[in-house]
Amino acid sequence: MKRNRIESILNNSFSTLTTLNTVEDTLEAMRINDFIVIVDTNNEPIGIFTEHNALEIITKNNKASIPLADVMNKEILCVYKNSSIDNAYELMREKELKYIIILNKNNTFAGVVVESDFLKYMSAQETLLKQQKDKLERLANYDLLTNLPNKLLFEKILKKSIANAVRNNYYTAFVLLNLDRFKDINDSYGHNFGDELLIHISDILVQSVREGDIIARIGNDEFAIILEHIKDDRDIAVVINKILKKIKEPIILSNDIEVNIESSAGVAIVPKDSKDIEKLFQYVESALSQAKKDGHGLYKFYTEEMTQDAIKKIAYENAMRNAIDNNEIELYYQPQIDIKTEKIVGAEALLRWRLADKTIPPSIFIPIANETGLINHLGNWVLNKACEQGKIWLDKGYDLSISINISTNQVKYQNIPELVSKIIHKTQFKAQKLKLEITENALTRREDESIKMLNALKKQGIQISIDNFGTGYSSLTSLKELPIDILKIDKSFIDNIAYKEESIALVAAIIKMGKALGFQILAQGVEQKEQLNALKEKDCDTYQGFVHSKAVSSKEFEKLLEN
Repeated sequence: MKRNRIESILNNSFSTLTTLNTVEDTLEAMRINDFIVIVDTNNEPIGIFTEHNALEIITKNNKASIPLADVMNKEILCVYKNSSIDNAYELMREKELKYIIILNKNNTFAGVVVESDFLKYMSAQETLLKQQKDKLERLANYDLLTNLPNKLLFEKILKKSIANAVRNNYYTAFVLLNLDRFKDINDSYGHNFGDELLIHISDILVQSVREGDIIARIGNDEFAIILEHIKDDRDIAVVINKILKKIKEPIILSNDIEVNIESSAGVAIVPKDSKDIEKLFQYVESALSQAKKDGHGLYKFYTEEMTQDAIKKIAYENAMRNAIDNNEIELYYQPQIDIKTEKIVGAEALLRWRLADKTIPPSIFIPIANETGLINHLGNWVLNKACEQGKIWLDKGYDLSISINISTNQVKYQNIPELVSKIIHKTQFKAQKLKLEITENALTRREDESIKMLNALKKQGIQISIDNFGTGYSSLTSLKELPIDILKIDKSFIDNIAYKEESIALVAAIIKMGKALGFQILAQGVEQKEQLNALKEKDCDTYQGFVHSKAVSSKEFEKLLEN
């Protein structure tokens, strides 16, 4: 690279003469250029003529009589043009000269570099180094996409903010904001549109806070906010509600793509909740997690209860990783009853976890399994174990179907048709007797992929059941496009059908429309005879619930079959 070589800073203000030229020629050349280099007939430098030489001639006032060879400065310093600038400068300073002559490889004259040329170069290098330092500092402390502070810089700012809040006795809010379903948008439209959306969100945040408040991007779809000088929770609520409302509005991206997105937020108060950065991050993450559990587009303030829940959650997660190997997991089966004959026609396989002589409710460990991805491992185990048990019952002459829940996580990340095919082949359970229960939300998020998956399962003879129907956002007419067999009416619709006319009317409508579309109807959570009678009257096909039996072990289930 030439930029560090002496040739890159050659000075153009010079002329070359030979000793055959006269002194008058030399002084005339000085009018144009500052330096005159004297070369021999081979163009090799032998001397130099400077302003000092010219002044001496003018003082003597005897221009013509002085030979040029006598007035030139024979003390010259030469280096080759590929020499480094730093080495050449050190050499020039050592010789206490103001100039240096540059040579080509064959020792012929190439040019001149004077002290001012070196100084200009050094000044430019200092400027370049400062620019590079500033660039590196920006790369280290700022997010390249949004130009907001990154997590590293945010933690430094938060540390100062905590100190200021403690010293000056005021409250500061630390807000952690996460976009809901951002991955779905990225997967659907591509990362370029995802980046464009993030830039748009960062603009919303900057415009929504007060001057002096801090916005940072600390994760892929996660932003952090510092709101200083807060009087009470209402001040925080005003800002966060403004932000969440603004984000919720339709966003138009390139190519007129309209995106609808929401965000959730967790809030911790400094120093009321903590003065420690690590704890504050833990607290806002707990609050954010609770906000997401409660729904989209919400925010939550941190409470001590959240910390205790988080500690329990981590403990359960660690224990759950070894639950199968430790034989702590067991399958229970709840009977599914033909509503007309009162005969058991099927069984829903349900997970039970016994940890240290204590039964952990599914309402606790299933959400944890979903969040951590452990549900996929558990789901595989359930599918395999239930099919093995189903084969045992078929061999004993019990004509039963086995229903198994497939989680949203499994639908999203696993090849369900391939998994089912392998397990059916391994266990030799009849595919026609297997029912997979999937929630409507899991299917309607990616409808095209869901239809392919369901069609592949149907080709194997598997029956598909929509679990918890009515709790999602789909309608019966939209489900008509999916290759499904059974609708399971959610318990929340069943609870009041014996007492409230609007409840029985709604359930009756679901049954009537579902049957018209070719679906079988199963009611879940039937706990009272009055509910069962109402379902019989409305021509429901099957039911399950405590009115007949709770979920029981495989041995107890066989006793129910024998009775």
